Amino acid sequence: QPVQAPDMIFKLCYLKQIEGFAGISRDGTAQIWHISNRRHIRSLRLWRPLEQPKWITDACEMPSGRHLVFASIDHRVRILDIIGRSSEDPAVGIFPKDRSRLPLCFSSCIIEGTHVLLWGDDQGHISVNRFSKEWHVCDGTLPCHKMGVCTGIESVEFKQHTDWVAQVRYISSLNLIASCSRDCTLKLMDTERGTIRWSLNYHKRGILAFEWSPKHNVFVTIGNAEREAVLWHAFTSSPVGYLKGHLAPISHAAFSDEDDMVITAAADKQIRAWDVKFARSYQTITDNDVWRPENRITAFLMDSERHQIVVASSKLMIRKIIKARPFQLHESGIAAICVNAERGHIITADTESYIQVWSWSTGVG
Repeated sequence: QPVQAPDMIFKLCYLKQIEGFAGISRDGTAQIWHISNRRHIRSLRLWRPLEQPKWITDACEMPSGRHLVFASIDHRVRILDIIGRSSEDPAVGIFPKDRSRLPLCFSSCIIEGTHVLLWGDDQGHISVNRFSKEWHVCDGTLPCHKMGVCTGIESVEFKQHTDWVAQVRYISSLNLIASCSRDCTLKLMDTERGTIRWSLNYHKRGILAFEWSPKHNVFVTIGNAEREAVLWHAFTSSPVGYLKGHLAPISHAAFSDEDDMVITAAADKQIRAWDVKFARSYQTITDNDVWRPENRITAFLMDSERHQIVVASSKLMIRKIIKARPFQLHESGIAAICVNAERGHIITADTESYIQVWSWSTGVG
């Protein structure tokens, strides 16, 4: 059954420390649910009591597991303690070095034992912010802010794109920072020098998002308003597969390396599971219910441990994913196939007149 959210949810963040996830809504609140039973844990207000809520651009959780980071159109980055604070405590904020730039996307990671916050802005810059153990949140009145240096936070910026940055993420297995943009490029950047190791340019309307599979060493990219996702090899920047089959533009994607699959979600609320090695779809989930006020998926979270995904709009829904079990192929070409829905069987016949009966739940013939 769906869990009703107070407003449209635009971002889902996994909170490992409390085994839950946070749904960030447009009304400036964060709702936290338990990930297994979807029990509501608490509500957090992102704004001060007398402060006018502003449009939130993106949010992410810090590696500590207790801080939630988000930014709004007032060009301020805010950090919220989701464990120690009460539901009425507001978030406190930090300012980017250049306040004319609007932070649009976030991700957090640990690099060489240091907590790092990455964000991309509307002018193509990547900001790398390293937090020391003594870091604090500057509210604009402390002496460190007046001097232009905040104790405990070391920030470095790199100009990598010519248009706004859609997503940025640290790839630990490559020790590189990946970012995509509306300038139609996906780039891998050296974390120390800021130099580009390789880049690709494929989607004509810009790259909306990407995901990384450390097991298969491939990226998946989603183009803006495109119905096709593309798999790229990380070392050659060459395409290794095209995920075709959606009837509406793809909005989200995620890998499940444990199951050797990639999940995509489209604007028509159709979800597909693909085999990574063969780029073939083997499961399709369609939601025919009407969601209001917007009938589309606005947030997406992959839970590989439980073989499920969490999708959100005005509601939260849990969808189970079936692990791919490839059928043993005939020695000759398959000429016909039919389904016995009552018994859960698939019947195949090949060109040499051999017939096999399979279980579609186990793949056993």
